[in-house]
Amino acid sequence: MAIIVNAKDFKKDTAEREFKLNNLKDYLEDFGFKATFVDLKNYLNAKEVEAALRNYDLIWAAGGNTFVLLHEMVRSGFDKAIKFLLADDIVYGGESAGAVVAGISLKGIELADDPDEAKGVIWEGLGLVERIIVPPHADNVEFQDNVAKIKALHRSSKKLIILNDNQALVINGNIAHLVEA
Repeated sequence: MAIIVNAKDFKKDTAEREFKLNNLKDYLEDFGFKATFVDLKNYLNAKEVEAALRNYDLIWAAGGNTFVLLHEMVRSGFDKAIKFLLADDIVYGGESAGAVVAGISLKGIELADDPDEAKGVIWEGLGLVERIIVPPHADNVEFQDNVAKIKALHRSSKKLIILNDNQALVINGNIAHLVEA
């Protein structure tokens, strides 16, 4: 498993960043995965990213700042490479920001994440899922005000999906399932 670390690039405290990433790695390894950190800042184009990630069965995008993550995914060419990797049965998953970027839009996410922390703001998601994904914390008291505002912003959209902390949207081909832990 490759863990894309760039959603945490906004953290000024590198010790805190490393602590959170190592906790995530330990958590995923407790499920039996062999996890390796991948920093997209080390890649200049889609070919390099694709070659590096082709060695993994699963690509996991860590949570953090959605705008920072998406900016680095586009800058590095990950946004193009992931489509080829998915076509070859490599799995993409993500938590929080890693899930949101898979959708079609980041409109409203500025209520939860600071777009100014990214080197450039991109509003269109990767489009891996034809949905607008509200941060997967909808049931968390800390995020409920922002979730309500995001829901109101997209109230006319039939593509909005709201995820609680214990839920995941699983896409297999053209079939989508909402699963709960």
